[in-house]
Amino acid sequence: MNHTLKHILLKPLSMLYGIGVGIRNKLFDLGIYRSSKSVITTISIGNITVGGTGKTPHAEYLLSYLSNKISTAYLSRGYKRSTHNFRLADEHSNASTIGDEAYQIKRKYPNTIVAVDKNRHHALKKLNNLKNPPKVVILDDAYQHRELHPDLNILLIDYNRLTYHDSMLPLGELRESSNNTDRADIIIFTKCPDSLMPVDMLSTRVQIRPFPYQTLYYTSLTYTEPKGLFTNKSIDLNNKEIILVTGIAQPQHLHKHLEQYASLITAFKYPDHYKFTSHDIKEIAHDFEALKTNNRIIITTEKDAARLVNMDLPDTIKNNLYIIGIEVKFLFNGQKDFNAQIDKFLRNQNLI
Repeated sequence: MNHTLKHILLKPLSMLYGIGVGIRNKLFDLGIYRSSKSVITTISIGNITVGGTGKTPHAEYLLSYLSNKISTAYLSRGYKRSTHNFRLADEHSNASTIGDEAYQIKRKYPNTIVAVDKNRHHALKKLNNLKNPPKVVILDDAYQHRELHPDLNILLIDYNRLTYHDSMLPLGELRESSNNTDRADIIIFTKCPDSLMPVDMLSTRVQIRPFPYQTLYYTSLTYTEPKGLFTNKSIDLNNKEIILVTGIAQPQHLHKHLEQYASLITAFKYPDHYKFTSHDIKEIAHDFEALKTNNRIIITTEKDAARLVNMDLPDTIKNNLYIIGIEVKFLFNGQKDFNAQIDKFLRNQNLI
């Protein structure tokens, strides 16, 4: 669609959407709509931009850090799952029953309590009634879930899609106005380039205008060594011909990373949380087998692997399918300060 035409058609819808969201937020601000806290201490990780800000790797970082100190649970709505209401993850769970992100967390942290429920208040009551309830719960994507007031609110902003340069849905990618960053206790600019300079950091601070109670951090994403989904073997990416399979919101960051190593990349891009079909698998296998070299591999993300692992895959794919993980790296020595802030929060909650 022509950019000007798109703007003309979508601007009125964007304005109406913004008015609706603004009214809803004002009703919560005035106390007409009620927002209440949970008995269990909660930490929310969310965004005001649609998809791809790095919630899952940041949740994993926080989960890893907290789990060494205190009993921690992870709660999400279980987006695009086939089940309903509250569900506690167990050894029989999969991406279909609890959602791909929750299943990814459960596979990586099998001893962690993982639950899904669209109604966070209901889920937190269920978690509190467990024989050994968690002391703190990480809430995935709960920034707009204003019925629940988290004890610590972390907002993620993609450095490559800064909110103050964006528009409301459907014209842009904002779920709510960029002015609504005021609810956050911590703001993290994610997916920053490693070359980010202090002057760039100052520029974002001037634009975002944080309140005295808010702290800002900057993180980049680093990729782990690829490992076979079924073989668990590591592999060197240099000079590989790669079939890249992604069903995530922002795959270009991974594509750019692989370009440093691969001699060829054939990309299969699907929508975020996409449910792969047998036809998709046949197409991927066909293109993979067309690569007449011993240096061919298939790469996918951890979130996509959560949806692929239980599918009926041919040996051609099984033997050559590798997953590449993402880890968070704090810039400007921010990791020490972030960890210290989390520790202070836990002390204030009388949890450590």
